[in-house]
Amino acid sequence: MWPATVSESNMRVIRYRYLFEGEQFLFGEDGAPFLNPIKPKAYMVDGKFRVNNHAHILRSLGNNRFLCHHFNYIRYKDHDTGTTRLKLTKSASIAIPVLVPPLNEQRRIVEKTEVLFDEVDRGVKSLRAAKNSIGLYRQFLLKSAFEDRLTADWRAKNPDKLECPDVLLARIREERERRYKAAFSDIRNKVSSGRRF
Repeated sequence: MWPATVSESNMRVIRYRYLFEGEQFLFGEDGAPFLNPIKPKAYMVDGKFRVNNHAHILRSLGNNRFLCHHFNYIRYKDHDTGTTRLKLTKSASIAIPVLVPPLNEQRRIVEKTEVLFDEVDRGVKSLRAAKNSIGLYRQFLLKSAFEDRLTADWRAKNPDKLECPDVLLARIREERERRYKAAFSDIRNKVSSGRRF
């Protein structure tokens, strides 16, 4: 079977034979967000796959996931080259110092790191749910305000503080007319004095 992949350059589906198999990790050669400490630069892959020339393919002698996390942690500032499109050459990637603890320690670090990442993912999911809830609450609040339910209790307790609708409408019309006349007078004065407005 020939796996399908999407070419990022033209988004066409291309079919070809895989070149690699098994668990390995990839990290960017060029175009990766090397200077952004939050975005990942390395990814785990497993199975049958093919990689274009914009990524390095590595298989650890120890724990692949440990090295993948390590390559997402390191600072690339001293290792990448290029001006408009940063590039991490093979020779530069080989020169990156990697502190490799014993294999059992690598496993423990990976387990703890992935547990913490799972907690972060759950926190992000909770924040998104909260954001959606806030949006729903805002809609409910506006609906209540425009359906005259928002201040119903206050109005029931303070009937003496309410204006009659006809009186309120007359006051609004008077205020609007006063502001209109003041603005018109201001414009007329500016025009007659030759000033710009």
